[in-house]
Amino acid sequence: MTSPFTSGLITSTSFLLLATALAAQDLSVKWDDAIKIQTEDKVVDFKIGGRMHNDWAFISGTDGLEAALGGPIADGNEFRRTRVYISGTIDGFLIVKFQYDFEDGEADFKDVYGGIKGIPGIGTFKAGQFKEPMGLEELNTSNNITLMERSNANSFSAERNSGFMVNNHVEERFNWALGVFRDTDAFGDSSGDGEYNITGRVTGTPIKTEDSVVHVGVSLSLRSPNDGEVQIKQSREVHLAPVLADTGTIAGVDSRLDLGVEAAFVQGSFSLQGEYRQSEIDLMAGGMSPTFHGHYVQAAYTLTGESRSYQGKDGIFGGIKPANDFRSDDGGIGAVELAVRYSGLDLSDAGILGGEVDGLTVGLNWYLNPNARTMLNYVNQDLDGTGDFDALQLRFQVAF
Repeated sequence: MTSPFTSGLITSTSFLLLATALAAQDLSVKWDDAIKIQTEDKVVDFKIGGRMHNDWAFISGTDGLEAALGGPIADGNEFRRTRVYISGTIDGFLIVKFQYDFEDGEADFKDVYGGIKGIPGIGTFKAGQFKEPMGLEELNTSNNITLMERSNANSFSAERNSGFMVNNHVEERFNWALGVFRDTDAFGDSSGDGEYNITGRVTGTPIKTEDSVVHVGVSLSLRSPNDGEVQIKQSREVHLAPVLADTGTIAGVDSRLDLGVEAAFVQGSFSLQGEYRQSEIDLMAGGMSPTFHGHYVQAAYTLTGESRSYQGKDGIFGGIKPANDFRSDDGGIGAVELAVRYSGLDLSDAGILGGEVDGLTVGLNWYLNPNARTMLNYVNQDLDGTGDFDALQLRFQVAF
């Protein structure tokens, strides 16, 4: 097992070697909400950055829920994410990204890939470890999601796996992506015969003006599980709280079909988005195939007037950029945003009693500038027929 010190040393050495190699070139270095390094002819065009999410949670559960969990739910704090990355292009068409996360004390892979962009009729090809193209909420970076954690509906997302993918867009109004992946560990490794996932996503923007955006999309993933086993756990809306819903290991699975439908609307300072997710498990022995469901709807309003940005070429949303940064020369206060979300997750079907959870989250976000925000969330999670808990969460975030 690699120690945190060794992992950090290896990663730091990699960045140092890159910087040393670039130092021999005619470089420009500038700050544009990240460190950007370019050669004069832009043969090398790189960005260096990272993120730190420091979380605190204060949790209180009902007697029935805590009895079912085997004891009280404790308060806690954690570094939810601590990442560093370098990404960019070489010769204008070769793309590369190396991102590592030290959350668990090791330099685990996140996005580690290379590829080619600008291929006629295809767009971009990339291979390595990165997110499968499934779902709006999952594909939006954690630096820009409106509430501290993604919803219970995100329990069906595969997140990052090793594979290769092609994707393209038309005038930032239509986007498609299709890839072949394997379920892998934190370092992108796996083994097995015929255990592949085919995942695709299509999004469109029927309305896109200076003040308004309407976004719709659909995702589909046909999955061949490793060793014929599937387990779906609740994607916790309070990461420091216990998992409330879990199918356990479902054995003898032939295939799994995941569906995602998404929609979003932005009008000035107001935004609304929602998704429906479904996973159908096909068993080798036949009989009833369980189908599990999840959904959420979320609304947000920026009190200081800013609008959420839209990245049409990828079919995702950006963050809030304050019109006047906190402590800027013009005496700005940054941006302030209110948000609310309702979510549902049902992991019980066809004799599998994984549980049914409903969630309510209310959030207050303060964006000091494009690189820092503080988040305060109140969360209620109710496990059907058992009980519920309330949590107050706080995040200090710096990202560039």
